Amino acid sequence: MSATRHNTEEMWLKLGTLGLALAWDRYFGEPPDDVHPVVWMGKAAKKLMGKPTGDPRQDFARGLAVAVALPVASAVAGAVIMRKLRRAGPLAALIGGAFLLKSTFAVRSMNEHARRVEAPLKEGDTQGARKAVGMIVSRDVSMLDAAGIANTAVGSVAENVTDSVTGPLLAYALFDVPGALAYRAVNTLDAMYGYHGEYEYLGKAAARLDDAVNYMPARIAGP
Repeated sequence: MSATRHNTEEMWLKLGTLGLALAWDRYFGEPPDDVHPVVWMGKAAKKLMGKPTGDPRQDFARGLAVAVALPVASAVAGAVIMRKLRRAGPLAALIGGAFLLKSTFAVRSMNEHARRVEAPLKEGDTQGARKAVGMIVSRDVSMLDAAGIANTAVGSVAENVTDSVTGPLLAYALFDVPGALAYRAVNTLDAMYGYHGEYEYLGKAAARLDDAVNYMPARIAGP
């Protein structure tokens, strides 16, 4: 096979994988937890991170090791799986690749969460809207009024455009399925541990790495 023909086939496979993944997200949403790669990443992160020891240096070192190891392992696993799928044939690579890619982004889920806040707000049900927005943010929302709930929901969606759409799709464009999986692993670690409190030092490296990988996606997604 000539290099030109091979490159053309790779381009169409990549575009087809993206198209099928987008369709999958639009019509079926998230895969079940039992087979969701990102759920597996979260479980692996919990086992590897463990609980804080109270020693900042020790916690930071462990957090740094996990922040490097999990994305690398995710990328390697993705590369191995895709290589096996390609050997099985173009159709297997298309469907399998679309499934893996779909697991890294969540347009439909993000829209559904936003509408769960929007619906009670339109009906004047502030308590229901407050409960719904509390499902998508980690901050205390108990004192928010209707305007505050709306602003919080919009802010969450704006932030998640980078994490759940632009970031993984840019990673896919640059580094294919393994890149998208690695990006999602970084983002998952940041979501789980990259905040202050008892996990401050465990999650510090993950938070900094997430900032780094989101530098370009955030600017593409931003106004």
